[in-house]
Amino acid sequence: MKLVEYYSVIGHEATYRISMLLARYALSVQEIANALELTQPHVSHKLARLRQFDYVNCNRQGKRSFYRLKEPWRSILLHSEVMWHKLNPEFADEGAADLQAIEKLLGAELEDRKIYPVITSTPVLKDGALIDAPAHPTSTRKPA
Repeated sequence: MKLVEYYSVIGHEATYRISMLLARYALSVQEIANALELTQPHVSHKLARLRQFDYVNCNRQGKRSFYRLKEPWRSILLHSEVMWHKLNPEFADEGAADLQAIEKLLGAELEDRKIYPVITSTPVLKDGALIDAPAHPTSTRKPA
């Protein structure tokens, strides 16, 4: 029942919003807090819960730690968001403010933080595996 556990962990609104950002970008605690207008301790608490269940990767660079959502949870979350918006177009703008806030906060640097492949469509399966799943789940660099 790993999937049920996953949804129970991200079931809180703040955790879900954090997860949606971490599914797309590698971000620090302070960047998440600023973009979502949450306190740093609140974001740290939510990230601790995601780390407890091993849903995020943490990459330390100097004094800052950058978090990102691990596979397969990243693909599941982004594909379910795409499907939700297709089935319920009235909620298509949901989460757009969070993405705009992080874009405004980081500007051009955000492109370097993007996690590839970028998932914007429904999943395509081949032999039961996602075709667009990254070969290297720790890579945030654009493929050559």
